This record gives sequence, structure tokens and C-alpha cells, in this order.
Amino acid sequence: MRIMKLYTGGGVSLSPQHSDGRTLSDYVRLVADDDKAITNDNIVTTCIDVPLTDIDKWKDCDIEEIAEQEIEE
Repeated sequence: MRIMKLYTGGGVSLSPQHSDGRTLSDYVRLVADDDKAITNDNIVTTCIDVPLTDIDKWKDCDIEEIAEQEIEE
């Protein structure tokens, strides 16, 4: 899982691009590695923006769990 810094300001709510008028936000973007997914044991996804304080609630998992979750719903 990759952790990307997110910036805010300058008319943008959250963006991985830093530019004039933007400051580091209290959120990060979690991106699953290739052919993987990430989960907090409630949600399974390949990309999500979360508060910095929630990073440790997410872990890597197999991407098949996304298909299983869609079938159950």
C-alpha cells in the first residue's frame, strides 16, 4: 500500500499536487499495490482518502475480496 500526502487550499479540497496557496492537509490517499486491495475490515477498495489518524486501521488484502463484497451486497 502506498501513502500519498494530500494538500488543500487554493480552491481545491484535496489534491496530491502541491502548488502555491495549498497546505498539507490532515488527510492522506491510500493506494493499493498492483493486483491488491486495501481494507479496514469493513470496506475493501483500491484507493481511499482517510484522516492521518486512521492509516493504521487499513491493511493490504487480496483484490478478490472486492468481488466477494459486491456479491454479498
